[in-house]
Amino acid sequence: MLDYFGNQIDPSQYVWKPGKYFSDFTLTSLQLLTNQAIQLRGQEQYFAIFKLMSVQTNPFRVKLYTTGGDTIPANSAGTTDRIRSECLYGTASLPAVLPGVLLIPGSGSILHDLEEILTAGNSLHLVYEGWRLFPR
Repeated sequence: MLDYFGNQIDPSQYVWKPGKYFSDFTLTSLQLLTNQAIQLRGQEQYFAIFKLMSVQTNPFRVKLYTTGGDTIPANSAGTTDRIRSECLYGTASLPAVLPGVLLIPGSGSILHDLEEILTAGNSLHLVYEGWRLFPR
């Protein structure tokens, strides 16, 4: 597994504890919010995201990125590369499972660009489930 600098880390050197980070966001009609952050607690050395869940009023578009430089969709750099929520997030009963972990330093953030695609407005509850990694 690689850290956000591209350095190899040994998973056996960490104690893995389950954890979740979540936040609520409100979007008005056709609104775009950029750089919306969920700040990690800074207690763990890393947080490894592997499940994504959401509850929302309506579908929305999102670009997910971290302070380490990872983005979903991958290699996205433009302003029109946000993905529809149905293609990224699952539900509490059927979460979207990533093919690998998204590793974030414990002092970092989960960042979002959120775009309402309807004129109705939207209430979002976004959940990131994963492992909190503590040095042994």
